[in-house]
Amino acid sequence: MKIKPYKKWWHLLKYFTTVYYYFSVLKKYTNKIKVIREKEINDIEENLVDEIHKIRNWIIELQGKFWSNLIKYKNISTSFTEDDSIDKIHRNSKVFLELIDQYLYNLKIQTNDIEQIPEDVQKIIYRFIKKNAYFPSKYLNFFHIKRLTFDFYGSCLNNTLEYSGMLLCYLLISSISVQQILLNIKFIFKPLKPYENISITAKYMASILYYLERDAFVGEIKLNNIYLNIINYYKCYHLSNYIIDNEKNIKILLGIKKDAKINTDNEETSNDIYNKLLIDDKIIEKFWENNFKLMKKFSSSLFLWSRNLARLILNKYEKKDKK
Repeated sequence: MKIKPYKKWWHLLKYFTTVYYYFSVLKKYTNKIKVIREKEINDIEENLVDEIHKIRNWIIELQGKFWSNLIKYKNISTSFTEDDSIDKIHRNSKVFLELIDQYLYNLKIQTNDIEQIPEDVQKIIYRFIKKNAYFPSKYLNFFHIKRLTFDFYGSCLNNTLEYSGMLLCYLLISSISVQQILLNIKFIFKPLKPYENISITAKYMASILYYLERDAFVGEIKLNNIYLNIINYYKCYHLSNYIIDNEKNIKILLGIKKDAKINTDNEETSNDIYNKLLIDDKIIEKFWENNFKLMKKFSSSLFLWSRNLARLILNKYEKKDKK
């Protein structure tokens, strides 16, 4: 300290103690939050199978006569490719348009009033769509991760009805209707095991619904393709992704690069295992082209339904949480 100018050393010491204090406080609070976060995630995962079955059985029940209409196609081929004639695509498309119309109609009329939904199902849905929600590990896919916002501790900020509607739609359409019911149609309805055509029809319908759920929110929720936001999700859930772990992108986190956004266009479905179980994208695109106006109508209807249902559930349970 005898070496002049000693004031610089005092400044350095001051900065050091500030940084030390910052990291000690950070460690204290991140350790506390880590316990809360992992308890939230573990609680969801511990009951996940039972809760999925509850929602699945509820959707099967509310669809009622829809299943008997679907079963009519157990001996009929409804498949087509992008190279088939317009007449064949149009003819088989009519089958799927009618089925989807009925499926979405049943969902709407059976959820107009929150009292139509079993209490235990309401509570499960609320946990997935509430503010600062945590999810089962590997539950979300990149399409949704890029459109949601996660805080430093990994909870989903989810501060608008549009976000809650998207999470609700993803849960009831993609996670349950597509993955748990339609892609497992022979498991749900065991008498259908001998009929191969019913699996194909259900697979086409599952694929159309899967992309319809996404289309409903593409124009309504903008991409939030910010590296810091995405890394919050992946690191808090102990997940890896080659784009997130790329050394060049880490420079964004350290402030070396000014560009706060990353290019993830090619990652849209690469980490989504269910995408591999669906009908090829080119075939679905052909179906979409031939039925564009009607599919946009379904898409808008799905968006409004999911947002309205999210509002009903949030209004009920947010009041209870505040108490």
